[in-house]
Amino acid sequence: MSGKEQKEVKKDPLWIKEDYIKWAESFGKDENWVDGTFEFQKDGTTVVWGNLILEKTEIFCLPIGLMEVKGGLSISHNPSLKLNGYPKKVSGGFDCSYNNLSSPQGMPEEVRGFIGFDKSNLSSLIGLPRKVTGGLFLSHNQLENLDGISKEISGNLGVNDNDKLISLEALRDTKIRNNLELLNIPATEIPAGIEIVGVIYIHEHQTALITDAKRKGYRVQIF
Repeated sequence: MSGKEQKEVKKDPLWIKEDYIKWAESFGKDENWVDGTFEFQKDGTTVVWGNLILEKTEIFCLPIGLMEVKGGLSISHNPSLKLNGYPKKVSGGFDCSYNNLSSPQGMPEEVRGFIGFDKSNLSSLIGLPRKVTGGLFLSHNQLENLDGISKEISGNLGVNDNDKLISLEALRDTKIRNNLELLNIPATEIPAGIEIVGVIYIHEHQTALITDAKRKGYRVQIF
């Protein structure tokens, strides 16, 4: 662990193996599953060597002391889940969609794949990493603006169907290595200065946004 990680771990009482077992039993797993999933380190922290799939398990949190998932992490469809800062790293994608969160605060500090928060009731983006190595999916939330948005996104950025999203100003100077999806949002203007490798997807009824995007030189694909 880095020095920063060691300091953070000291702030929280690390779960012991019995805590992992009790947590696992809450969604129908047992000690054998814990032993086959988590590698306990000498300092009391744990690592998962592969994917960790916890969809629809009704978990409230992730284990305190889980430092890294060396694969993808899916914790979607857990409406009582609260992000608690663990794990610190995910080597694959991070799917946290269909949850009941207000912001991404407490998500892993480092994710090396896509990040998904579709239909998670987000009203703020504070807590997202500055750089996303993959797509960033934020559709069907309660966003009014994109303050806190990642500034470099290696895949698509999707903010479709945020029916309160009136301001896109936070996208100024953002780098998007693929497409920008703006379907079915009320915003009528898009800032200049977004670096988009792909195109902007806009629905045909969003006439003001289409006009503004074209006027500013963006490539638009109309649906």
